[in-house]
Amino acid sequence: VTETRMIAEQLAKVRRLSSLGQLAATVAHEFNNVLMGILPFARVIAKRGTGDAQLATAATSIDRSVSRGRAIVQQILGFAQPAEPELVRLPLGDFFAEFDEDMRPQLANRVALVINVPADMAITGDAIQLHQVFSNLVLNARDASRAGGTISISAARGLTGHAEFGVVRDPSAFVHFRVTDDGEGMSKETTLRLFEPLFTTKARGTGLGLAVSYQIVQRHGGHIFVESTPGRGTTFHLYIPIAPPEGVPS
Repeated sequence: VTETRMIAEQLAKVRRLSSLGQLAATVAHEFNNVLMGILPFARVIAKRGTGDAQLATAATSIDRSVSRGRAIVQQILGFAQPAEPELVRLPLGDFFAEFDEDMRPQLANRVALVINVPADMAITGDAIQLHQVFSNLVLNARDASRAGGTISISAARGLTGHAEFGVVRDPSAFVHFRVTDDGEGMSKETTLRLFEPLFTTKARGTGLGLAVSYQIVQRHGGHIFVESTPGRGTTFHLYIPIAPPEGVPS
């Protein structure tokens, strides 16, 4: 009964996120039309106000704000009209060696990144899209962690299909990743909305990073869940399809 209820909740979340994505896309189109109406006037003001430093500064500020708005619109439309993943065999050793190298400068020694994955295990996925997913999770963990904290990524063959955080049918067909931090954690109310587009707890966040991550994992045929306790950190659970042995058709 519990497993059936959890599956129903997961399906309801997928439908809710899909509806929110469609709404966000409609809003994005309308917002983009507003921005396109503002931009030409800002540039006319900038051109005519070259002799007035205050006017030129104001026009430049408007132009910059419109550009930021357009960038957010493009992110929303990218969420609403996602690219199909190009699925290939991705050995975990190679994938995370490159990922680790890319992330180190962005962590800037503020937190430690510990990656413990079986180098001889492989998943089926799109390297660019999955890099985006793990980057989003690690950078969010960095922002939620105190200086000197630790972010860990681990992986193992999926063995448990029914846990407190969700249900996965045929777990042995997946690699189960855990992305864990020892940061400030989140309330239950926050975790329930965490993957919704435009929902954010950051002052300057767009609320799209985790929504896009959720979408990417779903389009890989996988699953993503979150567990968190205020003051005790957060763990994201990702289930990505395991690759068949080399030479065996997927």
